[in-house]
Amino acid sequence: MLKNILVQILWVVVLAGFISGQAQAIEKLNGADIQAVCNAFEIEQDSPTVNNDRALCAMYLKGFLAGEELYRADQLPAATFRQKALHSRAGGLLEKYQISGDISYCIPKDITIEDIALLISQHKPATDKLAENLLKDVLQQHFQCIK
Repeated sequence: MLKNILVQILWVVVLAGFISGQAQAIEKLNGADIQAVCNAFEIEQDSPTVNNDRALCAMYLKGFLAGEELYRADQLPAATFRQKALHSRAGGLLEKYQISGDISYCIPKDITIEDIALLISQHKPATDKLAENLLKDVLQQHFQCIK
């Protein structure tokens, strides 16, 4: 019985060592890196490197946009009674405590990931700032909601 328990513990230790040896943290992308991979959308030819860069750029953009409050239209719909009541009664408290639930960007339905990638690659060259800051700059410049 004790031998079986020791063997099971040994297997757990061996498997944990194997799994932890494979795990790595992903570093944050900087603006220049995301621009470099999004530049692949400007290249006409197909190659494994270009296709990999396009895929990386598209996956990053999709992941970023999935975490943002978006609206897929040119402008926001009219405010509901609840939204108007909250805004008029709570005033600046909603913005102060960031509980307004405002939509960050309005992206028209005909805009694709490729269109956004091209805007990123055509944006002024990124300095050392994070990729998420570059994306926010591009989205604010091109897809600010009309209220």
